[in-house]
Amino acid sequence: MVDSPVRLFRRYAHWNSCVSEPRHGYTNRALKSVDFNSAESIRASLGDITHMGGADRFFDRAFHHKSKATSLLAFGILALYKHADAESEDAVKKLTDFIHVNFKVHHDNDTLIGREDSQVVSRERVASLLGESLTETAKADLLQTTESGTGLNEFSIFLADQDRCSMAGQVASAQGEVYHYRGEVRRAITAYWQAAKAFGAAAEAYEGVDVNRRDLAARAYKQGGDAYLKVAEAYRHEGRHDLAAQNFMNAAQAYMKGDYPAQAQQAYTQAGDAYLEVAEAYRDEGRYDLAAQAYGDVVTAYVKGHRRDLAEKAYEQVAAARQANAQAYMDAGQHEQGKAARGKAAKAYWEAAQYYLERKRYDLARVNFRLAAEAYKTLNQQKLAGDAYEMVAAALTHLAGLQPRQEALNFYTQAAESYTQAVKEYMAAEQPELAARAYLNVAKAFAKVDDKHAQVTEAIGSALEVYKQAVETQKVSPAEAAKFSTQAAKLYSEVGDHRAAAKCYDEGAEALFLQQMELHSPAGPAYEKAAKTFMKAAKEYMKAERHDLADLVDLANLTVRAYRNAADAYARVGGLLAQVTMALESAAEVHNRVATAHVLARDSILAARSYLEAAKTFKEAGLPTQAAAAYLQAAIAHRDADQHTQAALAYLQAAEVYSHEADQQEEAILTYMNAATAFERVPGQRAQVARALESAAEVHEGVRGFSQAAVIYEMAGQEWELVGGPGGYESAAKAFSKGAQADTQDGMDALAGRRYGLAARAYAKADLPDRAKEALVSSAEAFMKAGHSEVNGDIKGRRRADWQRHAAGWYTLAETAYKDAGLLKEAAAAAALAADNNS
Repeated sequence: MVDSPVRLFRRYAHWNSCVSEPRHGYTNRALKSVDFNSAESIRASLGDITHMGGADRFFDRAFHHKSKATSLLAFGILALYKHADAESEDAVKKLTDFIHVNFKVHHDNDTLIGREDSQVVSRERVASLLGESLTETAKADLLQTTESGTGLNEFSIFLADQDRCSMAGQVASAQGEVYHYRGEVRRAITAYWQAAKAFGAAAEAYEGVDVNRRDLAARAYKQGGDAYLKVAEAYRHEGRHDLAAQNFMNAAQAYMKGDYPAQAQQAYTQAGDAYLEVAEAYRDEGRYDLAAQAYGDVVTAYVKGHRRDLAEKAYEQVAAARQANAQAYMDAGQHEQGKAARGKAAKAYWEAAQYYLERKRYDLARVNFRLAAEAYKTLNQQKLAGDAYEMVAAALTHLAGLQPRQEALNFYTQAAESYTQAVKEYMAAEQPELAARAYLNVAKAFAKVDDKHAQVTEAIGSALEVYKQAVETQKVSPAEAAKFSTQAAKLYSEVGDHRAAAKCYDEGAEALFLQQMELHSPAGPAYEKAAKTFMKAAKEYMKAERHDLADLVDLANLTVRAYRNAADAYARVGGLLAQVTMALESAAEVHNRVATAHVLARDSILAARSYLEAAKTFKEAGLPTQAAAAYLQAAIAHRDADQHTQAALAYLQAAEVYSHEADQQEEAILTYMNAATAFERVPGQRAQVARALESAAEVHEGVRGFSQAAVIYEMAGQEWELVGGPGGYESAAKAFSKGAQADTQDGMDALAGRRYGLAARAYAKADLPDRAKEALVSSAEAFMKAGHSEVNGDIKGRRRADWQRHAAGWYTLAETAYKDAGLLKEAAAAAALAADNNS
């Protein structure tokens, strides 16, 4: 059975008489000694608080006698809650559990009584009950604690901030209702305003780290917003729209903090309506400066309230009021004030236009940007005027994008005209860089219009010319200059002027490259960017229209230079070998294309030169197969021009690449042979013919083509014999000997013997008897070996007489060689073998 308040307070009085004297009348001591884990301790503390000495007068003054018992109990409960807050969350929970067990609130009279049909009491309900039972004097004391700098009283000492402020808000709100009902508007406004402030303070306390009750904070913010609304409504009914607007804004902000967006939006809209009343009143009075400020507040309120439809008109009203204010100053002869006001008007037009632009109201944006531009012009603020004209053009460009094609062309033309006006203003403001960029925008706009190619190229040219001034006067960095050149190049390329585009890319890339070179900087990204830009330049040169063959050559040279510059830049980055190769390969291909053009023009000499350049570049790129192919093409072109020496040299270069770099030996052999053939057509070049043949033979040997090598060595020896002289015959002998050695490698001993014999004869003609003797001995030994092979070889399928006859022949040749070498004993032995096989 739950105790009634009377029984409870009798018990508290009895318990209080049993406690020690130090706890009498001093609540802090009672609070410090309370144990929230003990129901008995909580009861004892409640008794101490409600009977504490020194507070009796406060209790008598604060509580109505008819409800004093309940009020004292409620005050004691809230005082214990403050102490529990400071101790721990567990202490708050234990106290709450105690309150729920021991107290309930009746439906009818809201007193703390014990009835089965009563409700569990909450901390917030206790604060509400206490606030309702306060005397007028106590209410004043309570509200005083919400004012800053008013000191302390029992409410601020014993109650937690959230309980005290929430209770104060409810008290003030109730007072406001009473005053409102009585028609005492000023007192109602004051009360509602106090309520709003108190609820705001309560919300902040609920959000504190010690409490952290976001749900209760949200409710308090909502209550505060409601109170501000009542203040605002009261001011509005009094015609004080300025104060009404401020309080509508306060209400909206409170609702936003409490997460009540719908209420906040409505309050913001009401604030906008109130500010509009203020603005129109100022306007009607001719106080345009104040009207402009108020219209600005209208905009702020409507935008925050998501009423952009209403804000649109207000933006223009701000600007109109500013302009009217400026005109009023001018009419009054106050020119300085007029200029200042006109500056504000220009800014207002700009802000209105910017707002329209964000809202995609491009038509209104265009109008207001133009008004801003005209205002800035009258103020001689050319740079700002130029900015505004550019924005006019931007709005027109947006409008063009929304129109059918035919209608869009007119908007693009207007945009170009606005950009041109921007150029004039920027030039007047001595801002060549901005003027140059505006010129580029002129070009972009005209590029959207048919039959405006001349205007596009003219605008780009003007942009580049003006930008040079910026570089000279403002010391624009090479990186910025390169970026601008690249932008101009893109525009040139888009309208098909690839030659001009290439030049711009080239200049931009060179600026970047030289900057890094001069700085001695290893900056990889800058070099890589330069390389990429050089590549773009080269591609644009390739796209450019060729007027004739000479023009093609000029463009090709520029293209090759760009590709080579790109390769150089890539090489400086490191780790970009593939890009270096790609750039050089592209350069080589350009040489090939030029060569093909010369072939078609039947100019074989120039074709050969281009093929040679291609070959060298392919080699540099590490592409030997392509390099050799280009050398071959050069050789053919030289041959067609009857330049057989040059053709032969080109064949030799191709053969060297095939053999030593491309590892394509068959092609190398063929090409060496072609070189020999070409040298044959040149009088006095027998030695070169021989050398080319020897090279071909050496390659054959390298791939184990010994029989072919032997034949070609013999051909080389014959050529050397035709050269004649000691040197020629000695070289011939060496070639014959190499042929013989190749025969030996291939097992062709008889042929080796014959070629050693040719070598001996050549050595003799060279007057080298010792070397001739050595060759004869080698010849004899080769014939002897051939004879032995016949005797000892597989004779199946052959008649004995045949191999004996062959062997006798080889022995006889050996006998002759030995005799010629002066080796008679060996000659006799060979003769004996020959005789044996002939018998």
